Amino acid sequence: MSLHNESDFEDFSVMIDPIRGKVSLLCPAPVIGFNDIHDFREFVAMLQSWIPALEGKYVGKEPTIDAKYAQKVLGQWEKEIKKIKVKQEAPQRGPKKSVNKPKTSLDKEPQ
Repeated sequence: MSLHNESDFEDFSVMIDPIRGKVSLLCPAPVIGFNDIHDFREFVAMLQSWIPALEGKYVGKEPTIDAKYAQKVLGQWEKEIKKIKVKQEAPQRGPKKSVNKPKTSLDKEPQ
């Protein structure tokens, strides 16, 4: 397989697991043949050119949440949920009635 054409490189891709750091090379075939050492060197150079883009994508360990922080956040959520339930369970009241009773034309005092 000659790697002189740019289109040959498009068939390869790399994936990285951000937690474990495992790198996977996705290839178009299980066995990749090269015409000579020059083609192989070109392939390796292509892979090396991908390394800067992959660096920094690896976290290294699974992020953990501090137990005290988790307890605090869960407590806050619990309070918010209780507030929502109280609002939902509150009786629905109609519009507030006016204290001043408007006078109708029949209520007018004779002149």
